[in-house]
Amino acid sequence: MDPFVDDMRDTDSDLLAAVHYKNRLIQKEHCYTCHTDYGIFGTMEAKLAGLGHIYMDSTGRWEAPITISKPYQFRICLNCHAGALRFENEEDHEDAIEEVVAGETECTDCHEMAHPDRSERSET
Repeated sequence: MDPFVDDMRDTDSDLLAAVHYKNRLIQKEHCYTCHTDYGIFGTMEAKLAGLGHIYMDSTGRWEAPITISKPYQFRICLNCHAGALRFENEEDHEDAIEEVVAGETECTDCHEMAHPDRSERSET
């Protein structure tokens, strides 16, 4: 996970995780918050997946480059952004909530990616 955390902490990075970190929207390594589908089953699923990640990391059974296991659900972003004045006062966000919830658009359609592209990640 080092390439992801390193980029998040990089003050020169313009990727979404880094922008959130620089603006103290991520005050530590809140990977869990952005990568957990909310609700009881999302939480349990994330915890089980996390145990699997610990196992793979400690036994060296993971394969590089690391990839996300299923398509990212951008509606997770709305748990923090929906209702936030800075978000809602942005003219380009006028229809964003409905479109993101409907799966018609993704935040990265307009914003930078959240993390480094696969080609930029370390193989180790």
